[in-house]
Order: sequence, then C-alpha cells, then structure tokens
Amino acid sequence: MNAEDFARYVEERYLNQCQWYDGEATRNKRRYYAYQTLIVGCSAVATMAVAAGVYWPEAGWVRLVALGMTVSVSALVSLQKVFRHQEQWLEYRTTAEALKKEKPMYDARIGEYEHAESAERLFVSRVESWISTQNTKWVESTRQAGS
Repeated sequence: MNAEDFARYVEERYLNQCQWYDGEATRNKRRYYAYQTLIVGCSAVATMAVAAGVYWPEAGWVRLVALGMTVSVSALVSLQKVFRHQEQWLEYRTTAEALKKEKPMYDARIGEYEHAESAERLFVSRVESWISTQNTKWVESTRQAGS
C-alpha cells in the first residue's frame, strides 16, 4: 500500500468510522438515560398516585393516573429492551475507543506496529477487524432480538 492510498484510507474510511461509532455511542447513551429518566419519573408518579388513592379513595382520577403511569413504565421498559440503547452504547463506545487508539499506536510504531513488515497494512487490517467484529455483533444481536 503506497502512502497516497494509505492517506486516502485514513481520511475516507478510518476517520469516518471513528466519527460514526463515537456519534452512535453518544446518541445511544442519551437515549438510554432518557428512557431511564422517564421510567424513574413514571414509577415515582405511579407510587404517589397509589398512595394518594389510599387517602382519597373517592378520587377516581388518582387511579387513572396510577394506571397510566404503570402502563407507561411497562411500555418504556419493553421499548428499552427492543432498542437496546445501553448495549448499543457500550458496544459502539468500545469500538470507537479501540479505533481511536490505533492511529497513535501506528504513528508511534508501538505494540504490534513496532516490528510490522508493513505498518500500513497492519493498521488497515486492525481497523477493518474492529469494524467487522462490531458488524457481526450487530447482526447477531438483531437476529436474537427478532427471535
């Protein structure tokens, strides 16, 4: 691999993938925390409504609020299981961080790069391996979610 091809690979593939995995990790983290916050909030409101119903049994609206919040919690937990934001966040973050460390290791010629016959080929191989591993995990988890 010549220097021009390697530079193009780094610019067009490697940096793009680093940004994509980093962005997806961040988005999934935010979604996970949003779901968790809604679940905690709905659970707290449902608990308060049930307690209020004990003190004001004649207030029928309190039971409706408790029921609505309980149904909301159930739906949110189910959706969180389907979308797997926490798992996606952790997997994407792991891949993003692994990809990010490759370039400094390549630049410094440390680790496996120190004695590599072709540091550029090793770099491309390692980057593509991380991407392939993540793609395989995604396909497997999607299959499992479907069954």
